[in-house]
Formats: sequence, C-alpha cells, structure tokens
Amino acid sequence: MIGQNWAWDHTRPRPSLQLSMESLAQELLEAIIDHVPPHHVRPCSLVARRWRKRSQQRYFGSVILSREHEAIRWYTNIPQDPDGIPSYARDVEIQSIRCWRDPTVLGRVLKCFSRVKTLVICETHLPSSEVQKIVASSEFGREVTSLIFISPRSTMPELMQLILSFPNLRELMINSISQTEPPASIPPDKTWQKEPLQSLELSSLHSKEMEFIALCGITSRRIDLSLGDAMIEKIIACSSETVSELLLQDGYPPIAPMTTLPPIVQLPPLSALTTMEVTIYPGFLSARLADFLPCIHSAPVLSSITFKYLKLTPPEDIPTSHLWNNVDKWLARLATHAKVKGGLTVVLALWPERNLKWEECLLEFRKAGGELKIETGTHS
Repeated sequence: MIGQNWAWDHTRPRPSLQLSMESLAQELLEAIIDHVPPHHVRPCSLVARRWRKRSQQRYFGSVILSREHEAIRWYTNIPQDPDGIPSYARDVEIQSIRCWRDPTVLGRVLKCFSRVKTLVICETHLPSSEVQKIVASSEFGREVTSLIFISPRSTMPELMQLILSFPNLRELMINSISQTEPPASIPPDKTWQKEPLQSLELSSLHSKEMEFIALCGITSRRIDLSLGDAMIEKIIACSSETVSELLLQDGYPPIAPMTTLPPIVQLPPLSALTTMEVTIYPGFLSARLADFLPCIHSAPVLSSITFKYLKLTPPEDIPTSHLWNNVDKWLARLATHAKVKGGLTVVLALWPERNLKWEECLLEFRKAGGELKIETGTHS
C-alpha cells in the first residue's frame, strides 16, 4: 500500500538535524557574529575559539575613553600585539578629560591604536606637542583619515599644527574651541600642502579662529559651514578651485539686521548645494542668504539645490512670496543657463509650517524651466 511505502522505518538511524559548529565556514560564522546585537557581542567571544577574534573585533571596533585611568589601562594591561586587540579599534573617542595629570598619557594610548580611522576629541585637554610626536613616529598618524574636534581644550594654532601633521586626512570637523581668547591674526608656521579634503565642517567658531583656518590654506571638495559664522567667505575662497558641494547651515537668528556679505571669489561649478535649518525672518533672507547665493556661479553643472528643514516666520501682513524675491531671481538666472539633463531642480524639504501657499513661491524660477519639488515630513 502507498501508506506503507511512506511509513517511517524506526529501525533506520535518524539523520542529525543539528549542524556541527566545526562544519560551518569561517565566513558564515563571522556573518552571524556581525548580526548579533551589540550587548551580546562580548559573550560571543567565550562561545568558541573560532568566535573569539571576530567578536573582539566588533566589541573593540569603537572605543570611548572618558577617564585618565581608563587610558592608562590600555597601554599597561592590554598586550601590545600589532595584530591584537588594540589593532581592532577603528573609531576612538577621548571625551571629558579636561586635565591630564600626566600629559604623556594621551600620546601613549593613541600609539596603541595602530589602525584607527576616526579620532574624536570631545571636551578634552589636547597636549598637541605630545600627540604630534606620536603622529610623526607611529602607524597611528598614517592610518587616521577622519578627525572630529568638539570643544577641545586647546588653542586654534595648536590645534591646526596637530591637524596639519596627519598625512592622510580626508575629513575634518571642528565644532567650537574651549579657550578664552581667540588667536591673533598671524601667519601659521605650516600651511596645507596635501590633496584637498573630502569634507570640511566648521561651526561655532570666532571670526579670528575662522581666519586662522583660512590662513592655513585648507582646501576641500565638500564644505559645511554655518551662515551665522563670520569669515565663511574666506574659508570658501581657499577651496575656490576644488569645492564641488556646499552645505550652508543657519546660525543663531541675528539680533540686528546683518550687513551684506563681501563678494566671494567665483567658485568652480558646484554639482549640489544644500542649505539646512535656515530660518527666514523678516529681512533676514535678503541680508544674509540671498546676498550670499548670487556669489555662486554654478549654472552649467548644478543639478540640485535643496532647502532642508527651512522654516519661515513672516509677519501676517507680508506674503510669503515677498521673502523669496531675491532668491527667485537668482534661481531663475541659474535655471536659464543650466545644461544638466532635466534642468535645475529645487527641493523644499521637510516644512514644519502648514497652510502656506508654496505655489506662489519661485514663480520666475519655474518660468525659466526649473522644477520645484516639495517634500513633506517631520524634522526628527
């Protein structure tokens, strides 16, 4: 009978339904570990010898040190094997150490990390001379490609000397400096002599700090600046032959009407321009943003302009469209000469306002062949 043909023969050995760990390829084991939730990665290193290295690479891939004794433990308790645990770190953050009892500790601990790609210094005293020695004499300096400084306790000249000592730097971010006096406007000892950065982001800096960075001659292909900061025209001028993408963020609202920006040297063709979190107050647009934008001559290859997280606060008696007049004329001029396929696109993204008649905005731009896209959502 058919049923008898398919009946299970209990006398035969049942095949194993459980794969042996040893039969799994190492690549598959590593893929499994890569998907383990972060809080379970450390126990994974105790499962088996084959799990240990990949688990440790994930666990120690990002290191945060917020106490001097934590830093000391790295070069005293952990074996300094060139291919051991310290070499697994790719991102290292030193934070909230405002004073080092031993100024050489920072240099020693950084020397342990031979393959770090990103270094973050946050609200930490920076003994620049000690770090410069390590950068010049170890693998650490050659491997770092991204530097992030958030309120470092250092002077701008000391900070720039350190930055210039990294030979393969590709990304740089500086957000404020914890010092009481801005630097004097004196030429730096060294200037930028390397390939342009991929990204340069500056915010919350004094005018003399910005000027000192400009004097160092740092160039970049992408520049992220705040419209509220002074001297942004000098920073952009340094990269006039290299920048292709410009991102402008709004600073704090001006207390008084701001004067017109001085002329900026003509930039090379930009492929993308983004303004982020710009708040347009009565008269603010014409005083800052609209006077800045016409300095950008990018019509041939500029394909998109994005106004992201823009917020309008016009008084009830002033139509929204009136605040856009200057920008509309500038955009229309760009759209007329645009040569990219499909023409120039302006994106108005994530608007917090409701019931505003955006069809009244940028009329001249659309008459010139430009395309207007409106993306709605919530700014998270």
